[in-house]
Amino acid sequence: MNIYKRKFYFFNKKSFGDKMINSFFSILIINWLFQGLRGMQTKELIFRIFLELLIIILASIITNSLVLSIIAIHTLFFIFNCQFWLICRYSLFYKNNLIHLNSIAKKIIKMIKKRHSINECVIIGSLGSKTNFKNTNSDLDIRFFFNNGVMDFF
Repeated sequence: MNIYKRKFYFFNKKSFGDKMINSFFSILIINWLFQGLRGMQTKELIFRIFLELLIIILASIITNSLVLSIIAIHTLFFIFNCQFWLICRYSLFYKNNLIHLNSIAKKIIKMIKKRHSINECVIIGSLGSKTNFKNTNSDLDIRFFFNNGVMDFF
């Protein structure tokens, strides 16, 4: 298994544009808008969009305001689908307990291996080596690939 990190540089490192696009505020806005959609499988993406649209429609009927409903419901999805907690690691105040994170990662891997409805699972992101996280700003990013069929997805 090869572990590599792909980097994209749209601005010169340490330039004003680089600092702006990598600022906590920019990361907050980008993550609020997209909320992890690019990493979702088709079934997950359809379910996510359908559910949010359904709730937005219901909220707009109750509140009589489509714009307020879109902002409120999208923000609730942002908070409760862990996107808010994800971007907190870009804050100056975020520090993780590496011993605890590595322990939890190993427990999660054991639990995933027992699930027959999961076809594949990939851990990506801040893994510092093949076995341990090494950075206090690390998080655990997991992508699930489910077996075909609706019941396996749920």
